Amino acid sequence: MSGYNRRPPAEKPRTMEDFGLNLGDSQHKQESRRKKGLCETCGLVKTHKVDWRGRRTPVSSEDAALGECMRCQNPLPAPVAMAAANGPGPPMMGMEDGMNGMMPGMGGPDIPIEIEARHRDMDDGTLVTELTTPSVLKHHDQLTMLQRAVMEQQELLDEEDEEDEQDEDILPMRRPPERSQDQTPNQEDEDSLMRFSAHSWAVDRRSGQTEDGGNTVDFSDERSGGNATWQSSKITVNAGNRQSQDNWSHPLELSNEEMEFLGSSPKLREAPSKAVIQQVADAVQSLHDNEQDAGVHRKAFEELTQISGQRDGTGKDAIVSENGIKAIVEGMWRHMDNVEVQIAAVRALWALSASDNLQEPDETMSEENAEGAVDAMIISMQQHADNATLQMVGCGTLCCLAIASRKNPAVNDGTAASGATLVVSNAMNMHEDHMGVIEWGMRALYNQCTNSDSNKVALFSSDNYVGGQVDIIQRSIAKAVDKELPVVEWACRLYWCLSANDRAASGLSTSARHINALVDAMRHYDNNLDAADIHEVACGAIANLALLTDKNHGVIRQFGGVAAIVKSMRFFEDEEAVQLEACAALANISTTEENAALIFSEEGVQAVLAAMENFPDNNRLQEEACRTLLCLAIKCADAREFMLSDLAISSIILALNTDIASASGQEMACSLLANLAMSSSTHSTMVRQGAIHSILSAMKNHRLDRNLLESATLCLRNLSATEETVASISDANTANALVKAMIAHPDSPDLQENSCCVLWSLSEIIANDRKEIVDADGIKVIVQAMQSHMESRGVQEMACGTLWSLVTNSEENKAALAVEGGIDPVVITLLMHPKQAGALACGVLSCMSTQKDYASSIQQANGISFLSEAMVSNLSSISLIENGCILIRNMASHSSIYADEAVSAISSIIIAMKENPDAVGLQREALNALWSLAAQSSICNSRIAEPDAKEVITKAMTHNIFVVDIQEASKGILSHIQAVQ
Repeated sequence: MSGYNRRPPAEKPRTMEDFGLNLGDSQHKQESRRKKGLCETCGLVKTHKVDWRGRRTPVSSEDAALGECMRCQNPLPAPVAMAAANGPGPPMMGMEDGMNGMMPGMGGPDIPIEIEARHRDMDDGTLVTELTTPSVLKHHDQLTMLQRAVMEQQELLDEEDEEDEQDEDILPMRRPPERSQDQTPNQEDEDSLMRFSAHSWAVDRRSGQTEDGGNTVDFSDERSGGNATWQSSKITVNAGNRQSQDNWSHPLELSNEEMEFLGSSPKLREAPSKAVIQQVADAVQSLHDNEQDAGVHRKAFEELTQISGQRDGTGKDAIVSENGIKAIVEGMWRHMDNVEVQIAAVRALWALSASDNLQEPDETMSEENAEGAVDAMIISMQQHADNATLQMVGCGTLCCLAIASRKNPAVNDGTAASGATLVVSNAMNMHEDHMGVIEWGMRALYNQCTNSDSNKVALFSSDNYVGGQVDIIQRSIAKAVDKELPVVEWACRLYWCLSANDRAASGLSTSARHINALVDAMRHYDNNLDAADIHEVACGAIANLALLTDKNHGVIRQFGGVAAIVKSMRFFEDEEAVQLEACAALANISTTEENAALIFSEEGVQAVLAAMENFPDNNRLQEEACRTLLCLAIKCADAREFMLSDLAISSIILALNTDIASASGQEMACSLLANLAMSSSTHSTMVRQGAIHSILSAMKNHRLDRNLLESATLCLRNLSATEETVASISDANTANALVKAMIAHPDSPDLQENSCCVLWSLSEIIANDRKEIVDADGIKVIVQAMQSHMESRGVQEMACGTLWSLVTNSEENKAALAVEGGIDPVVITLLMHPKQAGALACGVLSCMSTQKDYASSIQQANGISFLSEAMVSNLSSISLIENGCILIRNMASHSSIYADEAVSAISSIIIAMKENPDAVGLQREALNALWSLAAQSSICNSRIAEPDAKEVITKAMTHNIFVVDIQEASKGILSHIQAVQ
C-alpha cells in the first residue's frame, strides 16, 4: 500500500465575485453591501460594524449616522472636467473634494486622473486604454458602472482608513483575498493594500514549486453587451515526485463560469508607446534634476507606480528601457531617512515586481535591470522598522519577488544573501497588531518558503529561533481570528507550507501551540461558508504534522482536532478541497487504535463515505478517502464492521470503477476491498456489485503499476477463499490476467504469491481453468517465480500448491513441468521451507515420481536426501510425513538404489507413527512406504526388522483393525521381514 507523502499547500481558482466585480442584480448588490456593513444604496459608506457572526451594529462618522448614509441623502455634484496638464491626448477628469479620497496609486488631489480616456482595472489598480469603437461607445452604461465600481471601492478604502484612526475594531467582514501573490498595491491607505487580489490559482497539490503569471481577457456582460477588461493571474504548483495535474484547471484555462462571464482570449504584449516612454523619461529626468527634493522624488515614484501598473505591461518595459528602476534605487539611497519617499519607492518596486505574463519569465526585476533594488529596500525596512506602512509594502514587494524568482532565476528575491526571510519575520514581530503587515508578511514567507526548503529551515535556525520566529504565526491567528479571516487563512497556509518539510515540521512539533492554533482556527470558523479555504489548509497542515510523531497524534486528539476535522467535512460537504485534505488528515491520525476509535465515534466513517458519494469524479479524493477507511478498518474493529455494509462496499467499488481513477487511487480501493474481503460475508455483495470486473479492469488499465497489481491480486486472493466466488472469478477470464501480471512484475514476491494462490483455487475447483493456465504459459511463469524468490515462503507455498493441482492426473502438464525445469526448485523448497511448504512440495514430487524418468530427475536433484532431512526436523508435521511417505513409496518402487538412499527416513517414519497413532492417513501411507522399502532394499528391510519398528507396526495393526489398507500393508511388511530372516 502506497503511503501518504507530505504535501505543501494547494491553491484553487476563485469566483468572479471574489475579484470585486459585483455585476449581478440590484438585490444581490444590496445583500452583499449589508453583509459588509455598507450603505445599501451606494455601497460607498460604512454604516454598520459587522462582526464575524454577521451581526450589524450602526456606527457614526462624518458620512454616516445611526446606520444611515448621509451622502445618499445629500448627493454631491458631479465631477467637473479639467484640461490636460500636458501632452497630447483626450481631456482628463479631476476628483471632487467631496469624494474624500484619491484613486489607487496617486499621490494627492493635485494629480489628475484619466477617467474619460481610461478606466481603472478594479483588480490591480492598473490603467487600461479604453477602446473607442462604436460598440464600446454604444454601451457607455456598462463603462460607467465599472468606473463607479472603482470609485466605490477606493472611497470605501478611504472611509475605512478614517474609521480605523478612530476605532481600529470597526472593520468590515471580508471574504478572503485571492491566492495570488503578485498584486500591485496602488493605494495610499495601509489596510487597503491587503485587499487587492485579482487573481486565481490552479494547483497540483503534491508540489513544492510554484509558477505564476497573468493574462488579460475581455469580458462582456450579457445583460448590457458592454465590454471591459479584467486581469487574472493563476499560479501552478508542480508535483514534487508525481507530475500530475489534479482537478484544477490549467493556468491558461478558465472555469466554465469564467468563460461564460468573460469571453475572448489573452492579448499579446506590445511595445510601449512613445507617449508612455516620454512620460517615464520625464519622471526619471525629474529625479536627476531634483536630487535633493524629497517631494519631487515621492511624486515621481508615484507616477512610475501608476505607469508600471498598465495592464499590457508596456509601462514596465518603458521604465526598464529608461533606467527607471536604477533611478528609483538611487533615489532611495539619497533619501534613505525620509520614510515617505521610501514608502513611495518601495510601492513602485512592488508594482514593478507584479507578474503579468503566464507564458514567459518576467525580466522586469532581473538583476540586470534592478541591480541593488532588493538591498536598498531591505536596508530601508531595517532603518524604518517602526513604520508599519513601509513594512507592509516591503513585505508585499518581497512576496512578488519570491514569485518572480521561481520563473526567472535572474530575479533576486533577497533570501539568498540579503536575509529577506528574517526581515519579513522581524517586521511581523514588530507590528504584530497591524493586520496589513501580518497578512503580506505571511504571503511573503509563504512564497519564500515555497521556493526553498532552506528558507523553511531558516525560520527555525538557532540564530533566529528563540521561542521561534514562527511563533508569530500562532500569535497572528489568535489576534486575527475575530476580525481578519484572510490573515488566519494565510497563517494556516504558511503552517501547511512549513509542515511539508521534515525539519520544519519537527520544529513546529516542539510546541503544542501550533497544532492548537490550527484547530482553534477551524473551530472559530466552523460555520462560516467563507472560511472553506481555512479548513482546507488547516487540515493539510495537520495531516503533515500527524505524519511526524505519535506525540502529535495525542496533541491533535487533546485539542479536539478530530472533532474539528469531521465537523468541517459535514459543514463544507460541497467543498472538494476541504474533503480531500480532511480525509488525508484523518488517515494520518488514525494510525493508532485510540485515534481510530475516536474518529469512528465522531462519525468520521460516515463523513468519508459521504465525501466519496458527493465527489465520485475526484480521483484524488477517492484515493484519500479509501486510504482513510483502510486505516480505520485496520485499527478499529467497529469501523471495519460498519464498512461491511452494502452501501459502504458500493462506494468503494465505485471509486475503483471510475474511468478517470488513477493507479494509486485504484490501488487504495483494492487494498480496502482486500481487507473487507477477509470477511466471507462480503463476498456475495462484492461479486454482485461487480468488484471482480472492476479489479480486472484496473489491472488491465495499469498493468505496469506494481503497487496496484499487488493490491488487486490480494483482493482476488481473499475473494477466492470461498468456492462460490471462485466460479465468478473464473468466468471473468482471470487466469490469463494473473499470468500476465506475473510476467510484467517478476520481481514482486507479493504479486507472485497472490497470483499463485488465486491460480491454485481456480485450478483446484474449475477444471477448465487448468487448461487456460497452461495455455497462457502458466507453468513456466510459476517455475520462474519459484526460481526468482527462493527465500519467499509464501511464493514457494502457493506455487507448489498450484503446480500440484496442475500435474495431478495430467501427463501433459507433468511433461511441461519437467521441460521448464520445475523439479529442481520444488526439491529446493523441501530444503528451505520444509515446515510451511514441504508437504506441498512432496505432493508435486509424488505426482511426478509416478514416471520413472521424472523419478530419476528427483533423485539427481537430491530429492530423497532433502526429504529425509525435512522429515527429521519436522516430525510434528503430519502432512509432510504423510506426503513424504507417498514420495518414498513411489521412488522405491522404481529402483533399489532409491530405496537404499531413503533408509535414513525410516527412523522419522517410525517416530511419527508412534506419536500419531490416531492419524489414519499417516499410518496408512507410512506402512505402505515401509512395505515398499522392505521389498526393494535389504538395508531397509534390516532396519525395519528392528524391535522398535516391529512394535510400532504391530500396534498400528491392532489400533486400526478395521482399516483394510493398514492391515494389508502391515502384513506385507511382516512377511518380507520374516522371509529375510
